[in-house]
Amino acid sequence: MRTLLKIFAGSMYVALFFGIVTVATAFMGWQMVMSGAVAPGEPMYLDVLAPTKNEALVEAIIGAITIAISFIVRVFVKRRLMQT
Repeated sequence: MRTLLKIFAGSMYVALFFGIVTVATAFMGWQMVMSGAVAPGEPMYLDVLAPTKNEALVEAIIGAITIAISFIVRVFVKRRLMQT
């Protein structure tokens, strides 16, 4: 059980990384659209289309929720490991 909890706690780093990358990507797209560098739907990078303001906001919220859940689960697992 203890080994399983350690593996689960370590896997939260992957979720944390995913959340950080998602928020950063959403912020970059939102910033480029808001500054007027590109219009929504135009190519931002090679094959990446610029998101609309709402799409970028939803993507940032998903990333923030992923970060929050990974922190909460990590704290819960660490407390369980200290109890055993």
